[in-house]
Amino acid sequence: MPASWISGARSGVNAWECDENNHLNVRFYMTRLSQTMGFVAGALEVGEGRMLKPLTHHIRYRHELRAGDMAEFRTRVAEIRDDSVVLHHELHCAGRVATSFISIDRQVDRATGAPVPWSARQRELMARYAGTIPESDMPRSVDFEERRKPMTLQEARDRGLVEIYRGMVQPWECDVSGRMAVEQVMGRFSDGVGNLFAHMELDVPGLLASGRGSVVVENRLTYGDMPPPGTLVVAHSQVAGFLGKMMRFAHGMFDMRTGARIGASEVIVAILDHATRRAVALSDAERARVEKYLTPLD
Repeated sequence: MPASWISGARSGVNAWECDENNHLNVRFYMTRLSQTMGFVAGALEVGEGRMLKPLTHHIRYRHELRAGDMAEFRTRVAEIRDDSVVLHHELHCAGRVATSFISIDRQVDRATGAPVPWSARQRELMARYAGTIPESDMPRSVDFEERRKPMTLQEARDRGLVEIYRGMVQPWECDVSGRMAVEQVMGRFSDGVGNLFAHMELDVPGLLASGRGSVVVENRLTYGDMPPPGTLVVAHSQVAGFLGKMMRFAHGMFDMRTGARIGASEVIVAILDHATRRAVALSDAERARVEKYLTPLD
């Protein structure tokens, strides 16, 4: 491995991490990335009482990971900002990039959440791991950084967005900070998106019966403050448009008590043919049903 990369999480894909499409579920990519960030924090000498807080993750899923596959992360620094850093991550399997990630992570005080500027020593370390993001890993259909004003829960309800998930943050879903782990944002969207499909009269059991499933192709996740255990959360979603044979969804997760946004996702979704493992178009009748529920982004 080139010296400019930080070596991260390395493990195999378990059968219980795979979903109805017989490949690694999206939440477990984020689990591995979160583990990788521990190695990144160590390499950048993020000290006691401090942590790297993710602000944005942009993800491109390029090749499927199946049960038994062995995969490993590597990370380098793409851009140094005042108290944050743009990181480029690649998840490799069988000699090729299975998934590419670009993240913005901020150094913060673990107790207060206040930003902490980089020290001269940390800037020196980051320079050692500097690299350029290749065109093949760059965003395509979803902007790297969010351009719209964050929506509140009330605004989501007022716009008629579909409630796809509600639940409570459990203690075992929290990370070392004592708050909900960021991979749980992806997990809740993944758990609830079937309700959006049902709302569009395109239910998941029907897709599976026809030998198809829905898969994420590209995704941007944006994070606010993660809630503590016991917080009631709700997620609302919309189908925002078509991109060729693919669909654009937008999700938001909110604190039910305060209405504040916890996390958001803008995502490109394809329909996967289970036999050919390729994206296929909806039928004309299916597309017509989906189009009835289009809610364009602001």
